[in-house]
Amino acid sequence: MPLLPPRLLSILDALHIRVPLRTAVFRTIDLVNKALTPVVASRINSLARQKAHELSISKRPIRVGFLAINPAQFVYQNLYDTMSKDNDFDPYVIVCPDWVNAEHGTNESLKRLFTDKGMQVATSIDPDNPPDMVFFPNFDDHVFSGVISLRKSYDKILCCSLLYSMGIDNSGAFYVYHPDFRYMWRQYVPCEFYRELATRRGLRKGDNVVCCGSPKSDSIFNTTGKCSYWKDSSHRRKRFIWAPHWSVLTHGRTSNFDRYYKTFIDYLRHHPDIEIVLKPHPLLKARLTDAETKARLSRNNASYEETDCLPTAEAFDAFVSEWRSLPNANYMDGGDYNELFASSDAMILDSISFMAEYMITGKSMCFCVREPLNELQSRLEFNQFGKDLQSAMTIASTWDEISAFIDRIVAEGDDGLIARRKQVIEKHLSVNKGHVCQFIADDIKHSLGR
Repeated sequence: MPLLPPRLLSILDALHIRVPLRTAVFRTIDLVNKALTPVVASRINSLARQKAHELSISKRPIRVGFLAINPAQFVYQNLYDTMSKDNDFDPYVIVCPDWVNAEHGTNESLKRLFTDKGMQVATSIDPDNPPDMVFFPNFDDHVFSGVISLRKSYDKILCCSLLYSMGIDNSGAFYVYHPDFRYMWRQYVPCEFYRELATRRGLRKGDNVVCCGSPKSDSIFNTTGKCSYWKDSSHRRKRFIWAPHWSVLTHGRTSNFDRYYKTFIDYLRHHPDIEIVLKPHPLLKARLTDAETKARLSRNNASYEETDCLPTAEAFDAFVSEWRSLPNANYMDGGDYNELFASSDAMILDSISFMAEYMITGKSMCFCVREPLNELQSRLEFNQFGKDLQSAMTIASTWDEISAFIDRIVAEGDDGLIARRKQVIEKHLSVNKGHVCQFIADDIKHSLGR
């Protein structure tokens, strides 16, 4: 019950009824969801047959809408491009006007991000010309408010999930256990692990799951490897990405940004043989500097702790300015990072979603922790996919361990885990390697009789 006030949670804990009460509520909800799932599935299947019949008669292209709330969660660029080259599709982006991340300005700036690329953009669903299907990047209902309601639209529009993160924690909830997956016509998952898990434990037992691979891998494998963020274009320096998460002392508590941001500045000044691009999570600045964000996090998290790390926008911007002023450092605050990944030598991170995304490159990774790894994995309920990923990267709990990782990459070019990374990539990240989006497009066409 994370949305209850902290004081009420404390009272429930004192009475020793918080866990039993939560368990009883969840069990009741699960029973209701299981009872309704066959009805939901039947309606979706009926809609799919209706769509297939209509498309076969009209011969018109399949109209596909991609929901967009911010650049970081728009994982559909390659799929959009693939469909736009195919006469069987008419893709467009639906920018959701009621939830635009403050770091990326106004709704108009998000629209321009797509229109500047020549993409079709709308800010609502036209009731007279609705899409045949819509792709959801997540299941957070309020971010799509005023545009679409999944639970009200699933039997009118074919809904597909292709989520922005690979969901390696919470034992698969991100890709399997969320009850809204039952509203999906297609649930596209990045690896076989999730398809098998959904078959065994999902509400629909995997009948709507398609293992397609990660669409981001297409971008990484098909990039030029040239990136303007590196100041040394000749690549004489070893190139590192530092990717801190936003969760400084809140929620998952995986971010180590507050521990190392000063140390990294000093290290760069004394090590001209390396170059680091800082690529933080898009929410990091808001978590540290925005009063409204801090108040919301405090209300919704009983274990919330405040931090004095760059507590104002002015302090954060001054740090970024100092970072950028160094001859061997740069800062990336948004946009497409595939070229950055492809042109780098290694990553230092605590952003969990990047564990899988960067692993695709086969390059060295150093994962920073604030606690013993087994405790972090237990606290966040890492699934086997996540544990396998972390077994193929260096784990650092101190600055000395991070520095040793950097020194080894500079001296030897690798962290000694090449063989293990190859095993993990082959097991989890090789599905439809390099042509994931074409596979998805073909699956849709085949399923709708094209």
